[in-house]
Amino acid sequence: MELCSLSSTQTTFNTCVRQQIRPAQRFRPQSGLTRHMKSKLPGSRDNHLLDAMPAIEWARFAPHLTPVSLGLGDVIYESGKEQPWVYFPTDSIVSLLYVLEDGSSAEIAIVGNEGLIGISLFMGGGTTPSRAVVQSAGHAYR
Repeated sequence: MELCSLSSTQTTFNTCVRQQIRPAQRFRPQSGLTRHMKSKLPGSRDNHLLDAMPAIEWARFAPHLTPVSLGLGDVIYESGKEQPWVYFPTDSIVSLLYVLEDGSSAEIAIVGNEGLIGISLFMGGGTTPSRAVVQSAGHAYR
């Protein structure tokens, strides 16, 4: 494979790079996609915890799930406040922040489609000292 010279002009460099990339490797948008891709709600099985459930438990649990959209910066719950739901992110990312007395915070965890938000509800508590904030918009089930 020929290396492109960085000392070449930009046009020559771009031509050289294009020649080295086989057509199958070039990015081609799939048909039907527009510049701003339409939002598709991921399936509940896009969360790894939900996907790992045995069929019997899944059959009892699935009817109680509600899809929700999570916007960038949305606060899922505040420190010390009651948590009404557990969230299972599918294509969003949520940061858990420990809130200090002076109001500052430190990130203690990041949760994506591999986990859940609201573990304290499973552990018997209704509140937590952390705050959950959406860092990457997307969807979840609660």
